[in-house]
Amino acid sequence: MESVSYYDESVTEKKSGFLKRLLARGTSTRISRIVLLLVLVAVVGSVYVIGSNINSYLETPRVKNASAAQFKNLYDDPNTPIYIVDLRNQQEYKDGHIPGSYNVPLDVARAQSVYFPKDTTIVLYGSGDVQETQVLGDKLIEEGVTSVYVIKEGYEEWKKKGYETEQTPELIEVE
Repeated sequence: MESVSYYDESVTEKKSGFLKRLLARGTSTRISRIVLLLVLVAVVGSVYVIGSNINSYLETPRVKNASAAQFKNLYDDPNTPIYIVDLRNQQEYKDGHIPGSYNVPLDVARAQSVYFPKDTTIVLYGSGDVQETQVLGDKLIEEGVTSVYVIKEGYEEWKKKGYETEQTPELIEVE
């Protein structure tokens, strides 16, 4: 049986110098080096692009999640002005809420444009559905509020920890 060679010197002699080198032994090593160089250039380019955008990403306000205990520290700090928003329905708010909070039911906050002070820390809490509360927090950030916190566990966790609550027997309906 005759052996077949894929390397034919007579054909190679007619090819250009680059092709000769490409067809020479060690081609896979050269190709590997070229591929490695291209990958390296792509990685360095990606790092550069990400690095140039990371500062703007880090400087963009984001909604911060806080536990009831973390919020309590913020709540007790007299040097931090906060605007507390209870997103539960009116009956839940009447039955008990964090002192100083304003009741803006979540469905109202989603459906209407509600003004919140942009230069004050806004703290949102509800019944514990942190996703819905987070969506409203993102909306506030888009509208220019620079500091938004969401109490992850909601009012029930605040109450369970024994923190101060108050009741409002009568609410005035605003239309």
